[in-house]
Amino acid sequence: MPNDPLDIIFSPAQVARAGTAYIENRCANPTDGVPFGVPIVDAQFLPMLPGELLTIISRPGHGKTMNLMRWARYRAQWLQERNITDRVVVYLTFEQHIEDLHAFNAAAEIGIPVDLMARGRLDKEQLELVRNYGVRRTSIPIWFMGHSQERRKKRPHIDLSSIDESLMRIENWEEENRRDLKIDMLFVDYLQRIPFEGRPESKTIGMDDNLNKIKDLGLKYACPVAVGVQARREVDERNPQIPEIGDGQWTSAIEQVSDRVMASVRPIKYKNEHESFGKTIVEGRNQCLIVLWKQKLGDCPFFWWLTFDPQYNRLNEAEEQIYKTVNLTEEAWSDK
Repeated sequence: MPNDPLDIIFSPAQVARAGTAYIENRCANPTDGVPFGVPIVDAQFLPMLPGELLTIISRPGHGKTMNLMRWARYRAQWLQERNITDRVVVYLTFEQHIEDLHAFNAAAEIGIPVDLMARGRLDKEQLELVRNYGVRRTSIPIWFMGHSQERRKKRPHIDLSSIDESLMRIENWEEENRRDLKIDMLFVDYLQRIPFEGRPESKTIGMDDNLNKIKDLGLKYACPVAVGVQARREVDERNPQIPEIGDGQWTSAIEQVSDRVMASVRPIKYKNEHESFGKTIVEGRNQCLIVLWKQKLGDCPFFWWLTFDPQYNRLNEAEEQIYKTVNLTEEAWSDK
């Protein structure tokens, strides 16, 4: 369909009408914004609004998938608890089979470590819990997009154009009395795994192009988007090793395109227990630092110490005072 030039022109009267209606709708539906789902974070984190893009930067094994999957599950449960049946959360993975993602969700919900599922070491009672969760899962409004072991022989090519088409199919879904669904939030795991369309001049150009296309998906479907971004190796040489806003591997567009930028770090990956990570002592394998480097319309930076349990895909507030939210300054965390 050819573009109509009038589609991107807004007169003062049209701006006033659309803008006022938007503000009125925000006031009438204040819970439509999507919080992070951890109270201490949400005290400073402004809820994600339609069209906004958040990037979570981390090195491998430091919490990209964990944060995205936990957040998606939290939001889907929020919708379910309020009986909102015309909105769905969509989780797009280029990283794992959708069966693996189901196992992460099951571990969080029924309290069986995911590594036991991977090893196939469940007893009859545990296996029954898994089956019962499978029944409940059919009513939880989180949809997966990606590859599946069950459909391995098909293995369709996935790029952002095909994702756009698939999102349109979800919005026009007709099954079991579901019609005209709305994408509530989109999660993308993760940027560096997304194939390029065409032949970009470099990985940086291709990566930046994909990030812009992800942002456009949020604008097109009027939903917030969270995307995982791999941090470059140079982060490992810092002290402490905290990814910053410009540390995305092969991409320079994060700080321009993203409305929010977070970083995730697990100190145990760099230090032994009881050693110093900046001005903090490493306490166990589940210690996790979340940093908010950028948020449009809100204050930052901030940092939060949380506990992350990879076996159960759970993220909780830490029990000690070190999790207290403060403005992130070099003196607050660095031992330089």
